[in-house]
Amino acid sequence: MLRHSLCSAASTLQQRASPVAARALSSSAASAEYDYVIVGGGSAGCVLANRLTEDPNNKVLLVETGPDDRTKWDSWKIHMPAALTYNLGNDKYNWFYHTEPQKHLNGRSLPWPRGRVLGGSSSLNAMVYIRGHAYDYDDWQESGADGWSYADCLPYFRKAQNHELGPDDYRGGDGPLHVIRGNQKDQILFKKFIDAGVQAGYPFTDDMNGYQQEGFGWMDMTVWKGFRWSTASAYLRPAMQRPNLTVVTDTFVSKVVFEGKKAVGVETEDRKKKTSKQVRAAKEVILSGGAINSPQLLMLSGIGNADHLKEVGVPVVQHLPAVGQNMEDHLDLYVQYMCKKPITLHNATWKYPHKMVAIGLEWIFRQTGMGASSHLESGGFIRSAPGKRHPDLQYHFLPGSLTGQLTPGAYHAMQAHCSPMRAQSRGWLKLRSNNPHEHPFIEPNYLSVEQDLVDMRNGVKLTREILEQQTLDEYRGDPISPSKDVQTDAQIDEWIRQHTESAYHPSCTNRMGVDDNTVVDPQTRVHGVENLRVVDASIMPNIVSGNLNAPTIMIAEKAADIILGKTPLPKSTAPPVHNSLSSPEDFSFGITMRFHYVVLATAVAFLASSDFVVASVNVEQSKLVMGAETQILTRSLTADQNSIADKRLLRADGAGDDKLPAEEEERESSFLEKTQFYYWYMLGRTPQYVYKDFFEGMDRSIVVENPSYKVWERYEEFYNEEKNEEEA
Repeated sequence: MLRHSLCSAASTLQQRASPVAARALSSSAASAEYDYVIVGGGSAGCVLANRLTEDPNNKVLLVETGPDDRTKWDSWKIHMPAALTYNLGNDKYNWFYHTEPQKHLNGRSLPWPRGRVLGGSSSLNAMVYIRGHAYDYDDWQESGADGWSYADCLPYFRKAQNHELGPDDYRGGDGPLHVIRGNQKDQILFKKFIDAGVQAGYPFTDDMNGYQQEGFGWMDMTVWKGFRWSTASAYLRPAMQRPNLTVVTDTFVSKVVFEGKKAVGVETEDRKKKTSKQVRAAKEVILSGGAINSPQLLMLSGIGNADHLKEVGVPVVQHLPAVGQNMEDHLDLYVQYMCKKPITLHNATWKYPHKMVAIGLEWIFRQTGMGASSHLESGGFIRSAPGKRHPDLQYHFLPGSLTGQLTPGAYHAMQAHCSPMRAQSRGWLKLRSNNPHEHPFIEPNYLSVEQDLVDMRNGVKLTREILEQQTLDEYRGDPISPSKDVQTDAQIDEWIRQHTESAYHPSCTNRMGVDDNTVVDPQTRVHGVENLRVVDASIMPNIVSGNLNAPTIMIAEKAADIILGKTPLPKSTAPPVHNSLSSPEDFSFGITMRFHYVVLATAVAFLASSDFVVASVNVEQSKLVMGAETQILTRSLTADQNSIADKRLLRADGAGDDKLPAEEEERESSFLEKTQFYYWYMLGRTPQYVYKDFFEGMDRSIVVENPSYKVWERYEEFYNEEKNEEEA
């Protein structure tokens, strides 16, 4: 009965699809010439297909190796958010890649699922919408990717997005990509995990994609009306009725065809008929196969390290040694505890088939309930240690347990996924042979840099601390993994090597930039050849601090304007993303400590308000009690210019104005010229305290939540070391 109902649901999904269905490449389609040939109908390719065909004069072919996402009886597994693990463990809609055995992971080979279906990995992923930190994109700009700073990229994030909460300076409100703020808030464990993070001394953040990434809060999800909202749903389906767009599926691209160094088309193979054809591109060939397929296809087409290409028998078109190099990924570890109450996802496992049937039927007929979520709806970002410029640990909380990546545990439990965001280890990808159907060597070199292991070890310790907060006492049972016997650094390290998995975020294998260690320029054009671009996660100069689907969609949105020769969207004037916890090395305190930004605390001295009460003052330390309903947003000061870049005072309860009265603003400027100090802003519902001590004649402060002084204790030693170094 359940199978019959699911088949009916799949049929319904097909009927909702565009009447123009994807198809195999016909003889007439193959003989035709297109302006653009896009290789890969995934997260980036679907965006490009839509945007390039908005101009009716552009004739576009989109080629996807996998099937249509709505034509098979079991395609419900793609569109039902809770069914995401079904497609990660097999090769039906999945390239099913695996890494080489990893030396620093006890010789384990890790699975790397990548989407092989319309929508690509946006049809397989966990639907978490995270953009990364502003500094990630500013680092892109500084590395040579001109025009890809945060201010340049934010408008394209907003262009793509249609957030259910409506638009603001950071969110978009009318884009094709529907984003929601979760739909399972009745699950108490999501809220308790957020509370645990705040109780452990971290801030609550209302929007991880907004002004403040750091802290704990609710995740954004690419789910709409109970369905996964992939790029196939958001971008491709609405465009498929356009006469200037042809979409073909089950069609493999074996190489790019060149005339000299000019790309003129691609060679394709019908996966069912096993016949080959060439398709011509009058303007450009665009590779959007992702961080594995795109560099592999470049090498199969003669672009890569010449020595390697000769070894495997591929004629060299362009010596470009950076192809397949600089590979980055996020590792992921699960810290799991038993749950004392039967309120977890264990209720939705095969141990309770009647409950599974009920969940499935509710989703089929109403698109609501537990089937309408991937159940990763709360999380956060923190720093693994003092001195980190911005958060480098990401959390996804799951009110359930997993054995490995995909197998549900046999008990009621909860787990926090902890992922280091900016590992220093770099990997590579190479061809095994000149056979395009053979998977390449994938060598991420995980934990080959010692600091990466240190960051993961710190992550385990911090995660345990968070999950052992008082707010979870009535739910938290015994630790499962790591067990309570895993305590020493050596034991934790061994547990990491044996249990960490990939977060499935490969990137950077065709880096963007202008130096010899890059593959494409900031216009996404492949160095040294003509009419060939790469637009996908492989061109990221460095991996971003978060999930990669949202940044990949942004890359495609921005690249589409570049390809079409449009003027870029105006740079965003929204305040840069706030760093709620910063270290002295990040800022300027006189001429000895210089950095680009100085975060300034509020000039509380001049605010004669009931919200601010001076509790005690002395030369070495003063304590200021700030009203529970007040939040202070950072002030940015360019160190070299000593001028205020962002001056905003907002109240958490909505009172107050964005702008200060003129006389107060003048007084604030005068105050800030004389006193520079930085603080850790924490948003909470209990009073907060500012600690200040004098350093080179300037104040500095940290905000910690009362009554916990963990934050101050954690960083006090670090500050003393900085002070001693300066005095020395």
